[in-house]
Amino acid sequence: MEKRVTKKDIYADIITMAREAQREDIVEFCEVQIEQLERKAEKAKERKASKAAAGDALKDAIAAVLTEDLQTAADITEKVMDAGDEVTRAKVVARLTKLVKEGVAGKMQVKVDKKKVMAYALAGALPFEDEEE
Repeated sequence: MEKRVTKKDIYADIITMAREAQREDIVEFCEVQIEQLERKAEKAKERKASKAAAGDALKDAIAAVLTEDLQTAADITEKVMDAGDEVTRAKVVARLTKLVKEGVAGKMQVKVDKKKVMAYALAGALPFEDEEE
């Protein structure tokens, strides 16, 4: 498999050719472009880290709300609404799924108003679906 050529690689090649042709204006331009690419990459890493930290805060808030009693995702969402802006049921379910995979929580299907929904509680509180096998 061939190495993927990046913009940084292309600019580096252009710098090499421009130096051979003694074109310092092109060299300076390419160096500025490389610096901009590096700054952009650094900012992207910072944004990714801050979003991950915000997600971890929501996961911690959800873990704190879990008890030994079964609760639906809708109930848990209502309880953690003040934990952060834009808390949605989908985000809560995603974090609950992570908690189940980590073994912190367990889930079980229950009937609520003639509908089957998943309910969550702390792991070890009840025999959950995953533990039946």
